[in-house]
Amino acid sequence: MPVKVAGRLILVSGILVCCAAGIGFPSRAYCELDADRAFAGCGAEETRLSPTTDIFDCLFLLPTTSSAPPDARSQGMGRAFTAIAEGPAAVFWNPGALGLPQPQSLLPFSRAELGPGVSGDVVLYSFGGTGRWKGIGAGALLNRLSYGESECGGSDYTLRLGGGLNLASFIAPAQERFRWGVGASFKRIKMDNSYEGSFTECTEFAPSGWDIDLGTLLTYHSYQRPSSGDTHGLQSYVGMRAGAVVGNLLKNEIEIVEGADPWPLSRVLRLGFAFEGAFRDSPPFGHAVRAVLSVERKVIYIDAGDCDERTSDHFGGELRLLGIFAARVGYIDDPRNKLEDWSWGLGLGIDLRDVVAERFGVELAFASIPRADPFERIHQITLSAWIDS
Repeated sequence: MPVKVAGRLILVSGILVCCAAGIGFPSRAYCELDADRAFAGCGAEETRLSPTTDIFDCLFLLPTTSSAPPDARSQGMGRAFTAIAEGPAAVFWNPGALGLPQPQSLLPFSRAELGPGVSGDVVLYSFGGTGRWKGIGAGALLNRLSYGESECGGSDYTLRLGGGLNLASFIAPAQERFRWGVGASFKRIKMDNSYEGSFTECTEFAPSGWDIDLGTLLTYHSYQRPSSGDTHGLQSYVGMRAGAVVGNLLKNEIEIVEGADPWPLSRVLRLGFAFEGAFRDSPPFGHAVRAVLSVERKVIYIDAGDCDERTSDHFGGELRLLGIFAARVGYIDDPRNKLEDWSWGLGLGIDLRDVVAERFGVELAFASIPRADPFERIHQITLSAWIDS
């Protein structure tokens, strides 16, 4: 019976994702400045700007905040996070994760400098959180990119609001091993900048736009049976996770400069798989060891002149001990951006069970993120907290 249920869930998820990914590809699109390019560097030939364009022109003209990862945990794992999507950044990585039972979480602070080696003024800030009410999950996230105090400074932001449901509770409410979350998020992109670049003076502009992301996340866990007479504590388990996200579903356009052709956001498809295991209950810290391995493929669909479909592969791993210390490593294989390098990260915090609440934790995370030559690595710091009462 569980195998049949899992098969049905996977089949339905695949049909939904394939249908969504194939809707309405435009005949013309511009290359989007996604997170990979923002963190790797940007070339004039990929943004259809003048030959004098540099990385700041790319950052000023395109909505970096719509696709820049907001948390150090995912960055340390090579951005292979679509099948995990835990914590306060779930609405960014996979709105389907909002439908799965998880603690309420908060992202009060995250910071990453995007201009090391060029300028320290370009900084990404992120704030967000998730919660649940009567079986419905919700999340919000704000990414804000500040260009500092330069003569032609400014900022842009992306606000995401999302929600999700656990469909497995309707299809097979009696079972506990399978969970199937589906969700959607609305994102509002707003830029308020002045552009200097190849011009002789600052030119003010404030383009804006919006779009929708769809996501689904399927999880399966096999729990170790408790020993005779042991009815308390956490069970050890091994599990699998599969996630898919279709970003910029509607392909809405952003009008960069009045009178010029608008720039549609590129359709993005992300597919991820993860394996995880947690072992040995160690009160009050929960599991003594938790390990996660994940892999992800990201595809940006483009049909425009010298731009084409871009594919990148992401790999990540995490080892967490007693919920106190976490070590993370990742690898990004992005030939188009000439980025093939390792990322890594560390986490330090506490994850308590049945002390302050049923579960309470906080973590300070750090990530070192590669970029294509000649740009230096980027460092990101994130503070997150969670509680389950």
